[in-house]
Amino acid sequence: MTLQQGNLYPKLILEKGKWHKSRIEMNILFDDIVKDNYGTWTQICKRHSELKEINLLGTLEPIASENAICGCIGCQNKADYYLDFY
Repeated sequence: MTLQQGNLYPKLILEKGKWHKSRIEMNILFDDIVKDNYGTWTQICKRHSELKEINLLGTLEPIASENAICGCIGCQNKADYYLDFY
């Protein structure tokens, strides 16, 4: 599955005592997203895991496999984390 939307992601912000929806630019595209019994996830390298946008997408868990490749488009680095999407 390819995520080609990587554009806008809704976020709630508190402003003047009221919650408002905000949008931030997402510049991360994935070419390897898995949807199975465990949920929707991909694997990413350490460099991509450090992007601030990643925390908005889901949670990171260390990866045990030595053979996994980063699921971000154009990246061939070894994957260090699973990214479980919210």
